[in-house]
Amino acid sequence: RSKMRKAFGARRTEERLGVSEALLKQARKSGQLNLSNRQLERVPENVWRLHEVGPRTAEASMDTKEADKWWEQVDLVKLLLASNRLSEIPAEIGRFGALQTLDVHDNQLRSISGEIGKLSELRRLNLSHNALEDLVDETGSLVALTSLFLQYNRLRGLGSILGRLGRLEELDASHNSLSCLPDAMDAMVHLRQLNVSHNTLTTLPRSMACLVAIRDLDLSHNQLDVFPPISGMNNIQRLNLQHNRLVKLYPPQTDCSSLKEVYLGSNRLSTVDSNWLRKFPALVFLDLSENKISNLPMEITLCLNLERLDLTNNDIFDLPYELGNMTQLKSLVLAGNPLRKLRRDIVQKGTVAILAHLRSRIVTEPDPSASSESEPATGSLGPGSHERRLDFKNKKTESIPSDLLRSAAQADATDVDLSRNSFSAFPDGLVQLRESMTDLSLAHNKITFLSDAIGSCVRLTQLDLSANQLSDLPRLCSLTNLLQLIISYNRFTRIPASIFEISKLETLLASDNQLREIDVDGLKDLKQLTSLDLKNNSIAQVPPELGRLTNLR
Repeated sequence: RSKMRKAFGARRTEERLGVSEALLKQARKSGQLNLSNRQLERVPENVWRLHEVGPRTAEASMDTKEADKWWEQVDLVKLLLASNRLSEIPAEIGRFGALQTLDVHDNQLRSISGEIGKLSELRRLNLSHNALEDLVDETGSLVALTSLFLQYNRLRGLGSILGRLGRLEELDASHNSLSCLPDAMDAMVHLRQLNVSHNTLTTLPRSMACLVAIRDLDLSHNQLDVFPPISGMNNIQRLNLQHNRLVKLYPPQTDCSSLKEVYLGSNRLSTVDSNWLRKFPALVFLDLSENKISNLPMEITLCLNLERLDLTNNDIFDLPYELGNMTQLKSLVLAGNPLRKLRRDIVQKGTVAILAHLRSRIVTEPDPSASSESEPATGSLGPGSHERRLDFKNKKTESIPSDLLRSAAQADATDVDLSRNSFSAFPDGLVQLRESMTDLSLAHNKITFLSDAIGSCVRLTQLDLSANQLSDLPRLCSLTNLLQLIISYNRFTRIPASIFEISKLETLLASDNQLREIDVDGLKDLKQLTSLDLKNNSIAQVPPELGRLTNLR
């Protein structure tokens, strides 16, 4: 307490008697005065009289070597008043017309005198971490200003002052209560950094497109639902739109050849427009995390410089195989996605393993000059770098050509896609591939019955039966390598008991059925199960015992 009383007494004494003459003498010589962190509630009076020299002082200065030589004084160019308890900047501030830096951050400012407009040489003004609700109009008279810091105040608007600050290069108005930005931003042709994050912006003025020098634009943590007008921002390198309400990405009219970093995490995006991706050829970092994206377009491969891609917590089931050719990609983050054809063990190995796996799935067109013995039977079957893929999707057919099956068997096809056809049952001809087939998609067919023949495909690791008309499954205990099973969008009223016999199953997706209950005892038998999706069913109550299955997510 004694220390606090001494500090309080020292502050009162300093405010009443003024700053020590020694400190003022130093300020007259250097042009700088630092009064930060002194718990001042107002600026001492003798600070404002810094350059006032009376006759006696002048006479003493001529007679004494140690005296303050008034003819050697320099103008005050830097005044630091940070981390005090000031509630206002008084009119006396206008006396320091040569001031170039004024730092009053971390105070309790509620008002600023209009006399601040007389500081025609001011280049750097820091008013951050105060309690300002408005800026005086005279702030717009600071025509030499290059840096303005207003973050962590209570500002509701910026008025028309920005249109008069034509030399401004850096503006931080983050963490305020701004609901809009002024229209007159076209005059800010030198602005390089703009931070208006953590406000309540819902729209942006068209004049923002005139920020031709902007390099770093932070609009995060607002309420924007439209991608900003950046077509005229030819020098922009970093754009942050995290934590907004964007639902769609509208491509700019021109290419943004300088943009290297784009942050779009925590929005409401469900798609990524391929034309939007075409506009950013220099992109190095792209954050699309925490959205609702279900499909990543192949045009992502046009971003030839992309090194980091964050897709965390989206609804992505598949990735374009061509992504594997982006060898410059150093970090690909996929956590929290219901991936169908990318096993968990591959994801856990990291980016290099993921890209190698995707490359191995790329279908290569057969070489016309190769011998007939090495050619696939049809264009639907092609060799990858490590395996072969039978692509027979979207043919609207009820059967598979026998010659195609023979060719696939001879080629030891591993990845078989029969989705979006009209199969009503498991194609019996697939047993020809039982020794090689690891991935099978029968999604989007009309299958009502699955024969025991599926049990002979013992090498299967991934099986997609989604979007059919199944209500039950045969014995699956022989599928000892199966890691992922998708039965979403069918007619199941319960999880088939045969699923609980798949000892290595890691992922079970059973959303959008008619499930009425959760068989926790059956799920306990799946010791390797880590991902379970039961959303959009008719489950009346989730049993508390499910919470004890700590391996689930």
